[in-house]
Amino acid sequence: MSSVGAETPMGKGRLQTLEESGADGVFALPQATPHRDGRSDVGIENASLWARIAELEEAHEEDAARILALQTENARLIADNLRLSQEATQDDVTGLPNDRARAAELKRVIAEICRYPHEFFALIFSDVDHFKPINDTLGHQKGDEALRKIAQAIRDVTRANDGVFRHYKGDEFSSIIRANGSERTSIEEARLYAEKIRNAVEAIEITGAPNDEMTTVLRVSLSIGYRLISISDIPQDIILNDAMIDVICKRIMEEADAAMYCAKVEGGNQVVGTEEIARIAAANRLRTRKSE
Repeated sequence: MSSVGAETPMGKGRLQTLEESGADGVFALPQATPHRDGRSDVGIENASLWARIAELEEAHEEDAARILALQTENARLIADNLRLSQEATQDDVTGLPNDRARAAELKRVIAEICRYPHEFFALIFSDVDHFKPINDTLGHQKGDEALRKIAQAIRDVTRANDGVFRHYKGDEFSSIIRANGSERTSIEEARLYAEKIRNAVEAIEITGAPNDEMTTVLRVSLSIGYRLISISDIPQDIILNDAMIDVICKRIMEEADAAMYCAKVEGGNQVVGTEEIARIAAANRLRTRKSE
């Protein structure tokens, strides 16, 4: 029998055996192998690790800089797009939404009426009477001043949830208002609102001294036509798609424009609703026959 201290496989030091074999999950630690320059493998691996960490940190900083640059550029593009969107739908003289914005709002109104058939709206067209003499007598700057004053006067009598628009580079304005009550009371409300616009603009004075001459004072007024918008404008037996909505909107605008033109022909500075056009036309025909 071997002695207890004999050097047998079982008699080796347990730690030494495990370190050599890696048994039971214990592995031998790497032994440093010296190089000619005095460094060991472990030292070289550590140096490589720190170099790699430095590379990753540098790459992270570069990525952070690129991300910041992209965020800055994205913010600029968003601001530019917002500005271009506003320019596309906003009049640069009066600051009012333009006729493109009005077309979008009119489509929204048609869609709302489809959902709520008892709703009434009104489209009001306003044309400045004798606007050309302002430009010709006082100059285009005074003409722009007149447009801004008219726009402000209309805004002052318009509720916050109603829309006011200026037609593209012209002397026409429009409003889209929500009416309340029945068809009859909605027509009355549209006329009342149109009369408020007419009275507010009639009080505007434009003064100037053309060619350093005596001060000239010019007054402005509006010819106004309105057209009620209701569920009766929506055909019930067709599919209401975008093209059909465009057709409906076009007809509504043409009829409001016809009422405005009628007010202009009748002498201006007055309000005419589409329901009055036939009566006014008949009266004009009667006057014409009497004068013959």
